[in-house]
Amino acid sequence: MIKTSFDFKLAPIFLGFITWILIALDCWTFYFFNLNYVQILVLSAPLFLIPLSLKKENESQQILWFAFFFSLFIVVSFYFERGMEAGYIGFPWVSFCLFLLIREINRIELNIEQPIGFELRLMALFYLFIGSLWLIADRIDYQPLGFDPMIVLLTVAHFQFASFLLLITTKWIVEFLKTKNIKWISWFVISGVLLVAIGITMTQLGFSHWIETLSVLVMVFAGFTVGFLHLLIGWQFKEALFGWLWITGGIALMIGMSLALLYGLRNIVIIPFLTIPWMYVVHGTLNAVGFAFPVILGWGLYEKR
Repeated sequence: MIKTSFDFKLAPIFLGFITWILIALDCWTFYFFNLNYVQILVLSAPLFLIPLSLKKENESQQILWFAFFFSLFIVVSFYFERGMEAGYIGFPWVSFCLFLLIREINRIELNIEQPIGFELRLMALFYLFIGSLWLIADRIDYQPLGFDPMIVLLTVAHFQFASFLLLITTKWIVEFLKTKNIKWISWFVISGVLLVAIGITMTQLGFSHWIETLSVLVMVFAGFTVGFLHLLIGWQFKEALFGWLWITGGIALMIGMSLALLYGLRNIVIIPFLTIPWMYVVHGTLNAVGFAFPVILGWGLYEKR
């Protein structure tokens, strides 16, 4: 008989992934340039990408089940029209993200010697909490500073993928290389995320577009470097599945960052097709499906080996 084994610690992640597939099939319209497609990408993070990264961070089985349980509240909220009711339904996810952040702060206060990459984990959880607040803003149909509703939803994606998931995978690279010479990339990634948010806000408030352009340059440099490091590390293990997953994710991230650079320079170099809908379809898909999923899965397989 052929014996098969299933790691039951992956059960909440597997259920989250199945839930996401069912949602995608339910909402799929075969037209990418619409709100449903962005929502499908956004939901992939709480349902399985974030829990998968928490598993790699050696979180307990209880935390993984909590992540799955609270992510379902977000799913349900998306089946309601924007309004206070949808916001109330999705709020438990904010509570879960806040719990992870407060617990991490308490851990840091209790430890004199901090492990390598601790600042990346802390800021990743902080950005995740900020993203959860923007998610509630989207659900209650609130547009801070007069941002378009689509920009509010894309800000959620920014704090999930370009913030939490990029920072947490950078932490794993720093831990893997175990050298202080690579620590500088940590601060570039942390500051890049914040600077992009500030730059876009300054543009919305009527300030010079150059603030946003310069902030994008920092973010692109940080993201491109992380992608290139995944490519280099993956090439060392190209005989293994996780090596090819790192290579795939690294290439996808570098392409995505290149598109972000072109979009950030749109006031200098005019590219007609480089619109916000085109960016969230191509750039968003590269970040979520092309980078986050294979890279996180690759790190999990590497650790299991």
